Amino acid sequence: MSEVRIPANLKTIKINGLASLISPQGKSDITAGDQLNRGDILEVAENTLIEFEDDNGKHFFYNSNDVDALKNLTNTDENQNVDDISAIIRSIELGLDPTQNEENATSAGQNLSSSGTHGFFTLSRSANETIATAGFDTSEYTSLNGSADQLANEDAPLFDNPSIDISVESKTNDNTPTINGTTNLLPGTSVQLTITDANGIVLIINTIVQIGGSFTVDAPQALADGTFSVVALISDNQGNTATSSTNGIVDTIAPGEGTGPNGTDELPLVEIPEASGGVGEDELTDGVGVLVNPPTGTEPGDTITVTITQPDGSSTDVTTTVPDGWTGGTSVPVTVSPEDLGGENNELPDEGDYTITTTVTDSAGNTSSPSDPIDITVDTTAPGEGTGPNGTDELPLVEIPEASGGVGEDELTDGVEVLVTPPTGTEPGDTITVAVTQPDGSSTDVTATVPDGWTGGNPVPVTVSPEDLGGENGELPDEGDYTITTTVTDSAGNTSSPSDPIDITVDTTAPGEGTGPNGTDELPLVEIPEASGGVGEDELTDGVEVLVTPPTGTEPGDTITVAVTQPDGSSTDVTATVPDGWTGGNPVPVTVSPEDLGGENGELPDEGDYTITTTVTDSAGNTSSPSDPIDITVDTTAPGEGTGPNGTDELPLVEIPEASGGVGEDELTDGVEVLVTPPTGTEPGDTITVTVTQPDGSSADVTTTVPDGWTGGTSVPVTVSPEDLGGENGELPDEGDYTITTTVTDSAGNTSSPSESIEITIDTSAPGEGTGPNGTDELPLVEVPEASGGVGEDELTDGVEVLVTPTTGTEPGDTITVTVTQPGGSSTDVTTTVPDGWTSGTSVPVNVSPEDLGGENGELPDEGDYTITTTVTDSAGNTSSPSESVEITIDTTAPGEGTGPNGTDELPLVEIPEASGGVGENELNDGVEVLVTPPTGTEPGDTITVTVTQPDGSTTDVTTTVPDGWTGGTSVPVTVSPEDLGGSKGELPDEGDYTLTATVTDSAGNTSSPSEASNFTVDTTAPGEGTGAGGADEVPLVAIPEAADGVNKDE
Repeated sequence: MSEVRIPANLKTIKINGLASLISPQGKSDITAGDQLNRGDILEVAENTLIEFEDDNGKHFFYNSNDVDALKNLTNTDENQNVDDISAIIRSIELGLDPTQNEENATSAGQNLSSSGTHGFFTLSRSANETIATAGFDTSEYTSLNGSADQLANEDAPLFDNPSIDISVESKTNDNTPTINGTTNLLPGTSVQLTITDANGIVLIINTIVQIGGSFTVDAPQALADGTFSVVALISDNQGNTATSSTNGIVDTIAPGEGTGPNGTDELPLVEIPEASGGVGEDELTDGVGVLVNPPTGTEPGDTITVTITQPDGSSTDVTTTVPDGWTGGTSVPVTVSPEDLGGENNELPDEGDYTITTTVTDSAGNTSSPSDPIDITVDTTAPGEGTGPNGTDELPLVEIPEASGGVGEDELTDGVEVLVTPPTGTEPGDTITVAVTQPDGSSTDVTATVPDGWTGGNPVPVTVSPEDLGGENGELPDEGDYTITTTVTDSAGNTSSPSDPIDITVDTTAPGEGTGPNGTDELPLVEIPEASGGVGEDELTDGVEVLVTPPTGTEPGDTITVAVTQPDGSSTDVTATVPDGWTGGNPVPVTVSPEDLGGENGELPDEGDYTITTTVTDSAGNTSSPSDPIDITVDTTAPGEGTGPNGTDELPLVEIPEASGGVGEDELTDGVEVLVTPPTGTEPGDTITVTVTQPDGSSADVTTTVPDGWTGGTSVPVTVSPEDLGGENGELPDEGDYTITTTVTDSAGNTSSPSESIEITIDTSAPGEGTGPNGTDELPLVEVPEASGGVGEDELTDGVEVLVTPTTGTEPGDTITVTVTQPGGSSTDVTTTVPDGWTSGTSVPVNVSPEDLGGENGELPDEGDYTITTTVTDSAGNTSSPSESVEITIDTTAPGEGTGPNGTDELPLVEIPEASGGVGENELNDGVEVLVTPPTGTEPGDTITVTVTQPDGSTTDVTTTVPDGWTGGTSVPVTVSPEDLGGSKGELPDEGDYTLTATVTDSAGNTSSPSEASNFTVDTTAPGEGTGAGGADEVPLVAIPEAADGVNKDE
């Protein structure tokens, strides 16, 4: 069964078979004579042939089994045509083939495929002929599916030239592509289609023209991918033909299909730059840009579909076309609008997580595998939005430390640091934008990223470069006032409210810049008083003071930088602030610590040469030209440090000669001399400090300089004045014990270890001071025994002995000074020490030599009157009042000296009357009288000395005094006793030859030349003594011849 729509108002003439009219009331069979209206639908059984007649008397035939389309209805001509048609119908009714004997008929029963549908047809021949395609064994049908709109062409006039037009999709992914065509021939007409695919395979098919003159048919089998061709052929009932051809492409491979690794599908690549940190309000306003990199095989004109899955699971597709000129490997932008994301009524879409996937569909309709999904987050809340007080917006906080006093050249060189504290809601990765408004009103934006690990409340530094401030071509920006504001934009692109503006001033003129002579730069001036002789340990301990005089243009609050370059080339900066109230031309002290010089862990810096320069930086950061460099030497080794035995410190040596017995008034008057021998390492110019500790514990320092030309091992005298010892207003210091120590400080200020302490005692009370009657001074007593008759040559030869009895208060060890005033007025002091064991009231002998009396070169001093006084000086140097003076006369001319002939010495004359025949026992008993006549110059009181030389050579002196009243030229008797001649214990002296000489010694002790020797013989043996028998005395024999007979008067 098949259905057919009636093309016009028709009357059923004949029907062979079964057909039913379909209406809303159901189906009703039609029979000859039934009137059908245009648009009615018949259900026609197979093998049914119907003849119709329209309102104009034209006849239509419908064959439900086979249709050979003719352009128009067959217009039969009177009876001939009717008869032919009737004969055909009768043959059909009898089951015969009406074309069996038709010479132009083709064989029937071709095996054509059928579409199993329906169609109108008209006989393709007039009543005079038929065509083979009207055969009844044919099974080829085609679907028309006509509509009322397609009936217009059915009213076309008969016998127009045939025309045909076919089309296919230029590119299709259907390998059984659909062929569409139109023709001016009537429905039911057969169209022959020849299809040749890309591999050259040819398919021939027939299809039927449908109502409206169109036909559609699919390729009966799959065509190969590639270009295929279709040729259509159609003929009308007059034998006229028409053809049409077209080409198409079969493409069943989707973009990226099999082009991935190991033949896998290559997926589209999707990138959403704006979504890296979420999608914010600004990004949503003009849509989210999705960058799609299509896979291999994509061509311009292909369609990209972006599928958005919203948080609630709903989805939206957004499509775009791959543009002309696109080349593989480049991305294609697709804009996803707020509406695509679910926004409605111009509102933003909901915040939340969205998923984006994309596919590419080529022009043939093949769709690639979907891309990997990308998740994006819609975030439309800006940092700080609503987090301020009462729900207001919280603003970023901005601080520019370098701008507190203006921004200078150095700060500009490496950029101005802006510290931005982002508001609540800021996250690492958000963008800080610093907007700089220049003095001329133009502005620049500087951006920075909130770093990883950042936590809320902490500032983020943003560097604003000179270019950001308007500097060009490497030049600095203009001086003037600039305004800084900042915003924070989160990763979704939401921007906070701007911060409050901060004004900064750019000032690039440094102190001293151009204020020197002829517009040169004025430099800072530097002075380091402590460095004049090097910098030592003590100076380092509390830091080295550097005095800096800043240049013109410096203001209080500016920064002074002292740059210290160490011996190894490293450097350290020390800074100080120009104080309030400072005025130009005045120095500012800067202390450089040991650490600034490179000392570490409390240790001193290395010894060596250091260089100091200084600059001044104003509040804007502009730095002056550096000062001229000053070299200093760090020397931390004190004199004697480590130069002692085994590396110990060598100490200064101290000697105070005046202090050996204490320091007295005289020593104090002109100061106490301290002799200091500096240790190894001392140099001329170093300072010796003598520290005096007084009895009450207070101390005073006395300093002197080691003189030029000083050499090691020699002492340097240091005078300690009474004031240094505590004396005030010209008075002497207190008596008592004082301690002296000394140190040596080199030019660098390093001080040696102190010397061993020396104790001195100040004693200003002289011996005898105030110990006399009524508190008067007691004087020393002087006696010169040898001076009673003058001092002669002999006394001078071994010195004149002066006996001094010291005063009360004198102690053993004190010094007695005998002052000899010569006749010419010059004086000499002779000193001796009061001996150990001396006791008060006893005299101390002092020997005054000829030299002390003025004798020179071994000669005797001049004769004349000399005055002797004496003092006693105690161990402290205090000297007693002088003794009363003692006058002595020096007389060195002996009696007879030079009074002989021709100036020879006149000798004493000696006569021994008893010695003319020898000196016997009787003469010896009362002594031998020697008569001595003294020479000229002898005075009463002079001493005559008779020298007896005994036989054995021993001598004895016998003296006598020239008696008062004696006159020159007269002899003076001198008795020489037996004892003087060597007799002892009342015995007589030995017999033998004795020699006598005589000298005369005057009261001054000068002795004349000796007399010529007088020889005499001591003979104490009487005649016959011991010569008798048995040693008896031999008696003289006496014969008196005259007495024999008596002695008469005459005898």
